Amino acid sequence: MEQLDLAALAACDTPSLFDLGRVSMTATVDYWAKEHLPAQLYDNSLYAQILLEAHRHGIWGDIPPEDAKLNQLALKPGEEGRIMSSYKIGDQKIWVITEWDRSLTTLLFPEDY
Repeated sequence: MEQLDLAALAACDTPSLFDLGRVSMTATVDYWAKEHLPAQLYDNSLYAQILLEAHRHGIWGDIPPEDAKLNQLALKPGEEGRIMSSYKIGDQKIWVITEWDRSLTTLLFPEDY
């Protein structure tokens, strides 16, 4: 599983690969984060900001190679498709999905899908 390098992500000066559109998260992700994450990560949704930055810079996390290929294809003009990342925080998996038209990005648990 790929680990998020927070220092590298913070220093990343490359433009994002795509627009996120409106960002939302399921109530279950928000509740879990409030109960399980340190306050400094939960406050101001810092954990969500970190995951979203990784997602829009092409750090897809723990997804199968075929899904990574689909993400790369979805970045090409005329080939737009859904973009998905998967990150593990402790023992919890969080998906980040951007819709094909880049209108919406959602943070959710796999069981919320």
